[in-house]
Amino acid sequence: QFPVDLSNHDSGLGTIQIYGGTMTYAGAVAKDLSNLTLAAGTLIADGPITNLTMTGGTLAGTGDLSGVVNIGGGNCSGTNVLEGTLNWMGGTLSGVLTVATNGQLNVTGSSLQYLYGVLTNLGTVVCAQTSTLRLNQGAYIVNAPSGLFDLQTDHAIDNGGGTQPSGRGSSTGRM
Repeated sequence: QFPVDLSNHDSGLGTIQIYGGTMTYAGAVAKDLSNLTLAAGTLIADGPITNLTMTGGTLAGTGDLSGVVNIGGGNCSGTNVLEGTLNWMGGTLSGVLTVATNGQLNVTGSSLQYLYGVLTNLGTVVCAQTSTLRLNQGAYIVNAPSGLFDLQTDHAIDNGGGTQPSGRGSSTGRM
């Protein structure tokens, strides 16, 4: 374990790759983590992240996700606001994810995907997965009046156990 001080950088940080261990990033330094690859280990990010590729590991903390975020595996947890495009191709979403009015969540992929927690949609969610989207342990989806929930799949969205999942909304749904 070693400290990384990002507070003295005025421009882009380049590419950061995490393949194990734990990295903690606090947004108090007012820097943007960009071009980040998380393959294993844990990133605790309490600040903005731009252009994340996640193939494993755990993303925890509280932050804004922008640019293009690709999640192909691992666990995206904590409390996050999506202000870009998130391509969810595999892995688990847990905690709280809010899709902002300028955000889009694309649920794709061919493996079972798990939602634990709350997904709130103010923007666009497109479900085009070729496998089941499983809501576990009381997970639920809220589709706000500004949100579009677009079902482009005939695969199940089901309850994987625990408290019955639910959906709430007063907005546009398209099937």
